[in-house]
Amino acid sequence: MLSVFRVLTEVAGHDVPVLLRGESGTGKSVVARALHQTSSRSAHAFVTVDCSALASSLRPSFRADLATEADRAGEHDFHTLAAAAAGGTILLQEIAALPARLQAETLRLAAETRRAGRRPRTRVVASTQRDLEAAVASGQFRKDLLFRLNVVEICLPPLRERPEDILPLALHFLESFARTEGVTVPDITARVQRALLAYAWPGNIREMRNAVQRGLVLSVNGALDVDALPERVAAAL
Repeated sequence: MLSVFRVLTEVAGHDVPVLLRGESGTGKSVVARALHQTSSRSAHAFVTVDCSALASSLRPSFRADLATEADRAGEHDFHTLAAAAAGGTILLQEIAALPARLQAETLRLAAETRRAGRRPRTRVVASTQRDLEAAVASGQFRKDLLFRLNVVEICLPPLRERPEDILPLALHFLESFARTEGVTVPDITARVQRALLAYAWPGNIREMRNAVQRGLVLSVNGALDVDALPERVAAAL
């Protein structure tokens, strides 16, 4: 398949909405952040909205005049986060869980188009592990919102099914952790590269993040060798 990183490079220069699909742990949040960081919006905020958390604080539907304080607080949180993302990127995690009332707000946010040479106020990225078409068919999700978000769709299969992304992801995490720790990025030996490619990664991106972080901590003399990897990964050689 075409590398996700190559797709990101093509999409980053455009302000169109992006919909990320994939099972839990396949790296949807990582891809969304990488999209933001490689775009012209990288100097502005990257804001994540957990739609499942909003759903737990809001009833599925309510009349404004009968809304509880919790309902209003949930809506306030959404609007506050959306405002904080102005000029940057907003990631709507698990968009299928978004209550109907806020789906309408999201539609308005995603519908911003260039007017008089001005770019959209916020780049909208949504992620889901659910079947949105089925949610539309059952009346749980707005059809017009799905069409609006699905301008560019990036499907993220399990990591074992996209070997072309394994080494670029490992390097991405390694550089990120090294930057956080304030240390030099160690060289990844050929043996480590072979082990990373041979391992099945049942835990997907989350497992890789942990393995790479361990590798950085245990790297010696500026090199990340197999001994620094978790035993189960090293055993894949």
